Amino acid sequence: PMFQVDGWGRIFMPNAILNHVRVLDNAGNEIIRFGQYGNIDSRGDIEGSMISVPEIPLGWPQAVGVSRDHLYVADVVNMRIVRIKKVYSAEETCDVK
Repeated sequence: PMFQVDGWGRIFMPNAILNHVRVLDNAGNEIIRFGQYGNIDSRGDIEGSMISVPEIPLGWPQAVGVSRDHLYVADVVNMRIVRIKKVYSAEETCDVK
């Protein structure tokens, strides 16, 4: 797999075996992990299907590209490039002394 580092030192690292992408800060701490297995057999829209459709379905994510507003993931099994919009939110705040 091919990873990428953005301008803030965050590492975007795909995992083809576990079908997700991890985002790490420059100290190696995980910021977020997204994606899970998704293929033609994960069509949750079929009545009686026991496999649900994940929010970001990936089948063997091989490479990640990062732009200012989006992430691009090469999804090999599904033969596509997945474009994901970056969304930020504050999770914790503290007073500055």
